[in-house]
Amino acid sequence: MNYEPLKKQKLSNGILGRYVYFLFIGFVLIFGVSYGLTFFVQNKKILDATITSLPYDEIVNVMSDLSAFSSEKTTIKEIYFIDEYQSNIDKFCSEATKCVDITLNDQGKVTAWLNTDILYIGSRGKTYLSTGQNLFNGYTNVEKMYFDNVDTSMVTTMQSMFYNCSSLTSLDLSRFNTSSVENMRSMFDLCINLVNIDVSSFNTKNVQTFNWMFSNCRNLESIDVTSFDTSNATSTAGMFAYLYKVKELDLSSFDMSNVNDVGAMFLNDTLLKTIYVSNSFNIKSS
Repeated sequence: MNYEPLKKQKLSNGILGRYVYFLFIGFVLIFGVSYGLTFFVQNKKILDATITSLPYDEIVNVMSDLSAFSSEKTTIKEIYFIDEYQSNIDKFCSEATKCVDITLNDQGKVTAWLNTDILYIGSRGKTYLSTGQNLFNGYTNVEKMYFDNVDTSMVTTMQSMFYNCSSLTSLDLSRFNTSSVENMRSMFDLCINLVNIDVSSFNTKNVQTFNWMFSNCRNLESIDVTSFDTSNATSTAGMFAYLYKVKELDLSSFDMSNVNDVGAMFLNDTLLKTIYVSNSFNIKSS
């Protein structure tokens, strides 16, 4: 019996079978990749459309200042920074006593509106402050401020930011990002009724000027400044002056090696008996 043709037949069928198999696999792969790319492109379009419909994830809403409300600032009692859809903000504005676009340089959209004695500052997403200098200076009747929707990471100066906010009794600034701030001069000066203040999360590594920062906060009984980095400070003059109720201060984190002016730093602190310092609290002799 001759087996040679049979072997050739089996070999031919094997080759054909493999060819059909690989052709099938190739078709599946090509179809799968094509379908996958189509699915990806379609879903990318959906994703892009979603991002477009939610611009607050991409756009920085930078506000200028509150100078438009300078004539009303002594009558305002509460200030809120809120995250809200622009359509709702437009509705609120239509019912407001006063409404002003306070957007800086067409960056996003920030609107401020006044309802009798309550000032709202709104945007879709965070409101970024361009500066803190004199922002609330002279708001003498403000009793409450809420900063839940504020980003201060762009701010380099907070000089006199809350100066003479004489009706404030409590101030929570735990959400403030102060890593770029260089000037805190008179930041809380003349907040004479302030009882509670939270500055425990402040990053002050770049601050050079602390002059009169807490001066005349006459009803404060304690201040937690243990997180303060003063290694770049050149002046702390009057920083804690006229704190009539403070009995002790923990300044153990203070590095005074670059400070040139400490004049009146604790002026008229009549109840202050204890100050905690470290070896870095070396004041330069004049």
